[in-house]
Amino acid sequence: MHNPGAQQAPAGQMYQLPPNSLLGVISATRPNPGGQSITHYKGAMGFPANNGDAVVYKEWRRLVKNQQGARNFTPLANVAIREFQQIVAGMRRLRPACHQLATESAANNLTHMREANEAIIQLVKDCMSKLTTTMNKQLQVVAKG
Repeated sequence: MHNPGAQQAPAGQMYQLPPNSLLGVISATRPNPGGQSITHYKGAMGFPANNGDAVVYKEWRRLVKNQQGARNFTPLANVAIREFQQIVAGMRRLRPACHQLATESAANNLTHMREANEAIIQLVKDCMSKLTTTMNKQLQVVAKG
């Protein structure tokens, strides 16, 4: 599997991710605080508003889908807390999440670190939800013949 964040750290260095700074349980049922949009969370995680990094976001989404596939495409509502936390932990290690978290940690900006961590959770939920919806639609088409 290709790691889009592999070349993010300067040569000879690696990022040390700070621990997750969020309060509360990290799970697929975690509410969206303030009802922020997915576009807001993309920005908080470092995906630019323009299409310049669309390829990176598509790759990031594909990796979430791969992790969901490794869990037999368990629908978002049925994902065990531990499995969801493993997916989130894996996605924190990839660009741009890793870069965003390391940058905010170095600046000691707890507010932005929390926002980036929340963005990762909400984007993982969004990707998993979209994949489940797509698969359900495909099953309905197959069932209709």
